[in-house]
Amino acid sequence: VTLLNDEDNVIASGSATFSMSSATTSTKTVTLSGLSGLKAWSCEEPNLYTVLISQKDANGNEEMAFSTRYGFRKITQSGNTVLINGQSRLDIISLVPPVHHKVDFQLFPYIPSIL
Repeated sequence: VTLLNDEDNVIASGSATFSMSSATTSTKTVTLSGLSGLKAWSCEEPNLYTVLISQKDANGNEEMAFSTRYGFRKITQSGNTVLINGQSRLDIISLVPPVHHKVDFQLFPYIPSIL
């Protein structure tokens, strides 16, 4: 697995070794350590990174490969405010109907756990 910036420079890479028979399914996690200085994705600045994934045989020959583009965001909550990349984007209270109305929590399934 290789992570590239928008100028196609390698930001991080990692690998994992595993073997499996054709009759099994396996999941392998590859952690890219030391990531720092990543630019956050936002609508105003859609910073994207390319993730390259390849599978090699026992001799190191590439059997298959694909790439995809990803953006990184940090979503947190401070009180009743949702912060995306440290910026206020959504006031949760504005999503909750007034108390004197019947509240259908199927429409707001995440609200009770937040408030």
